[in-house]
Amino acid sequence: MTFFSSLRRWLATHKKSSIFGAIVIVVIVYLVVHHTDSASTETRYVLANATVGTIVQSVSATGQMTTSASLDLKPQTSGTLIAIKAHAGDKVVQGETLFVIDPSDATQALHTAQNNLAQAKLDLASTQTQTANNQADLQKAVQDAHTTLLSSGLSATPADFNTAAFTAPTVSGNYTLDKEGTLTVATYASQGGISFEVTGMGVDVYGYASNINPQPIIGTGLFLTFPNNTRSGLKWNIAIPNTSAPSYLSNKNAYDTAVENLNESQQSANSSAVTLQSKELAVTEAAQAVTSAQQTLDDCYVKAPFDGVLASVDAIVGDTASSGTALGTVITNQKIAQVTLNEVDVAKVAIGDKATLTFDALPDITLTGTVSQIDTVGTVSQGVVNYTVDITLDTDNDAVKSGMSVTASIITASKSGVLTVPSSAVKSNANGSYVLVLDTPGPATAGVQGVTSATPPREVSVTTGISDTTTTEIVSGLTEGEQLVARTVAATPTSTSSSSSSAPSLFGGGGGVRVGGGGAAGTVRTLSR
Repeated sequence: MTFFSSLRRWLATHKKSSIFGAIVIVVIVYLVVHHTDSASTETRYVLANATVGTIVQSVSATGQMTTSASLDLKPQTSGTLIAIKAHAGDKVVQGETLFVIDPSDATQALHTAQNNLAQAKLDLASTQTQTANNQADLQKAVQDAHTTLLSSGLSATPADFNTAAFTAPTVSGNYTLDKEGTLTVATYASQGGISFEVTGMGVDVYGYASNINPQPIIGTGLFLTFPNNTRSGLKWNIAIPNTSAPSYLSNKNAYDTAVENLNESQQSANSSAVTLQSKELAVTEAAQAVTSAQQTLDDCYVKAPFDGVLASVDAIVGDTASSGTALGTVITNQKIAQVTLNEVDVAKVAIGDKATLTFDALPDITLTGTVSQIDTVGTVSQGVVNYTVDITLDTDNDAVKSGMSVTASIITASKSGVLTVPSSAVKSNANGSYVLVLDTPGPATAGVQGVTSATPPREVSVTTGISDTTTTEIVSGLTEGEQLVARTVAATPTSTSSSSSSAPSLFGGGGGVRVGGGGAAGTVRTLSR
């Protein structure tokens, strides 16, 4: 008897058991498939933290090395030439001022930009101080109103019938415990005469029941003065606040108003935050204007880009200098990298910018250089405008030969100690830049697989600064350590012909798995609709 004959006989004699077993298998397969489908349709969030770091912004360009360069001294600004500091044939050193273009307008513009920056900083500081002072004033108003409410009209009232026949002690002082409740005063006989004890609200104070000197209830700011007829066994209560005092209602209204004002101020904190962000942005923009004005002023002083000889002077004092017109020519035997930038990247580069140079033929050598000249007139090739930029090497290297291919990374901006986030985390819409923040942060070890969240992330508006290829500066809107969404892994619903429409069936149902039926005995196969 073969195995399959035995199996058929067993199934025939154990129909109930086989049916039950098949049902169990169906349920297990369904749950496994359903769980897989559910897991695959969940959106996952790859997280990152806002951290303080350094951003170096740069542009890259390629070109070739050259020597025995002849460099035209073309100013980066326009104006009247008021001074020539060297003559043709003079030796010059890098950084030496050779020509001066009237700097008066640029100097005035710099002073104006500096004043605007100072004013923007004052406005920001004033807003910060005013916001802090407003909160402090409102909190103090609440505290003062609460103290007045608790302190006003305090008096001792009889705590029992026997005490009602006696004059109550006088309550004086300013209540400082800042608690609401009841103090109980009880008198008792002592060796010195009549003494008292005050209890309640964590207070337990003893003293002599004097009718001359007010006795302190230590820790409360209150004092008791007892009448002449005080004897032992009497008991009074001091209710705080005294709701029977004539001033209680007005004091209560004043306190409620102070609390309401504080709450309204705290609710408008979002508006205050927007105002502060606006002031911070104004400071950033004013600082950028100072940098731009300083660059314009620096451009009024045309300097030697490298050591060499001033071969010619092509202008006289009083001439109108303009960008693109050479004032003179400097020659040198120093090696220079000549690279090409498109019109977008060249706008980011300025004379004096530092650069890092690498060479295809010398993979182990990296040199630094300084941008010494930028063409003011571009060359059009196939509809693209390109500009030649000269980079003077800071140090020479004999291994670098004229004509070698060179790649330059020119640093256009650098900031250290700034708040940074991955550039992939920064989004934009009609209202500006924003990031996505999860109210319930995930574990920092989630890694590239990301985490799931029961609630979607919310948008947080941010002000951005400079950025490099991977990182963006956040000027305002976030604080160090905040966790945000660096990347969203979108849901990918499973779409298969067998499991997406119905549960699998061992009995040949549509879209399921069945045994036998057309194939070799015992073969398991997947059927499609």
